[in-house]
Amino acid sequence: MRSVITRFCLNDNILDEGEQDQLFFASAILIAALGEVAINAGIESIIANFDSAMLRLYRRLGCEVEVLGSTSRYGRLVYLGLFPVSAPILCRIKERIKSGGASFAKARGEADSPFLRLAVADGRENAFDY
Repeated sequence: MRSVITRFCLNDNILDEGEQDQLFFASAILIAALGEVAINAGIESIIANFDSAMLRLYRRLGCEVEVLGSTSRYGRLVYLGLFPVSAPILCRIKERIKSGGASFAKARGEADSPFLRLAVADGRENAFDY
């Protein structure tokens, strides 16, 4: 399969409460899980639309994105981007989870969280076995 179109959604209350670490951690886990599914399904790229804040977040997470176009026709600027899917990109995202997300999970008493284990499982094992 060449590509899939998706939408990325998180609870807006996280932003209102100023929980940037929580936003990063939740986003990283969702993106890592999406990467696992995409790789296992043979998906080579993902197409998505997103705003400027999400573009910054995707880059901070370690995603690669090629902006294909943008429009402000409906208000604020919205981009269309192509995200390549590969094991090296997924590993980079998982490393960001290990360095930033693990400390967040430990601080919340979730060091043995199944979500954290899922997100940081290495490529030699199926992360969904947890």
